[in-house]
Amino acid sequence: MRRIPRLRQPSLLAAAPIQCTCAAPATLPIHAARRALSTTPASNAGDRLRKALWKDDASIPADPYAAENSQALQQQLLERELAEAEAQLAEFEAQAADAQRSEKQNARRRPNTRLDGKLKNQRKWAPTTKEAEKQGYVPAQTIDGLEEVGGLEAWWEQGGRWGKESRYVGFARKDKVVDPNLCEVYVRQAVVEALAFGASGDRDLVTSTSALPHSRKVTSRALHVQLTVGPDGSASIAGAPEERISRINRDVVGHTQVVEEVQDVSAERAKEIVASWDKSWKGISLQDARFKFSVHKRVFQLTGQYIHDAKLAQIGTVGDLIAAVITPPKPTKVAEAVRERGELLELPNVKVHDRRITPIDKETAVGRWKVIVEELEKRGLPVTGHEQLPQPVQRKWIQGRA
Repeated sequence: MRRIPRLRQPSLLAAAPIQCTCAAPATLPIHAARRALSTTPASNAGDRLRKALWKDDASIPADPYAAENSQALQQQLLERELAEAEAQLAEFEAQAADAQRSEKQNARRRPNTRLDGKLKNQRKWAPTTKEAEKQGYVPAQTIDGLEEVGGLEAWWEQGGRWGKESRYVGFARKDKVVDPNLCEVYVRQAVVEALAFGASGDRDLVTSTSALPHSRKVTSRALHVQLTVGPDGSASIAGAPEERISRINRDVVGHTQVVEEVQDVSAERAKEIVASWDKSWKGISLQDARFKFSVHKRVFQLTGQYIHDAKLAQIGTVGDLIAAVITPPKPTKVAEAVRERGELLELPNVKVHDRRITPIDKETAVGRWKVIVEELEKRGLPVTGHEQLPQPVQRKWIQGRA
């Protein structure tokens, strides 16, 4: 069989012309000539490769496995980690300083204590045994004649423990106003205050808060304002100076003191005030939802009468609002409706009791209950209840314990 001669390796073919020094450069291959005539050192080629990989100055040495290069690399890593740790520490210290500064500001704003400074009953420490013996104390042998001293069970509920700033003040008044004339007066006050807010640039009383400023001066100042009603139901304050409007606004939202007692207008005075008004102001439109909510919020605060949303949505004018406020709610129970009507109380053969009538009540009414009690006591039976009677033996039979 004919044998094929072994071919030479390509690398040897490319390297053979380089080893020839007698041949002219023109007779060499192109790539071999470029390689033979290149003046770039091999170290620069390695730097270019590292820069291409790292996209920047090479962060590793040419020979990272050398002893001096590995130590330098470790030193660079330590310096970088130390710089990052110092930056994080500085950021943490800045945040801690800001938090401490905010805590100091909040501590300045809030009061140090909510307790009344002058307590009626100051705590006193009893003398020790040795001090009592020096004062000539003789211990008592019996409890007779000793003074009773309370403990700390109801200490916070005693008078003088809390100041006025610690007392809870609700948004609405506790007792509801039921007088129709007085309710109409307070509705007028609420409408004037809501319009005053709109005239001063504020939108409404929806987002405002107040500390229940029930005062005759505040009510009188609002009632002295005249209202102008347009044909479309729009209302405005007629001829009121800016000082009076700003004063009304301060009465509503600038009141921060706790009112101890509500000062209402008398019923006679309210009747006279309502009679002096023109009824055209009851046609003021409440189609604006925010204006309606502002008026209702103030009416609820002044009168304690709350109108639920379903009924409030049907109210279109101030007159409808007044009618909804002065109308008493329907009774929730039949007994309440009967009591309000009073028809059964007028009948001669009907008696109304505040609780259920039991058989004992019936026997007591006819005079037989005393006899029943005597007979039960003779037989050793309980007068009322069955707690003293033994348990039935049938239960033990069923459970297998008898």
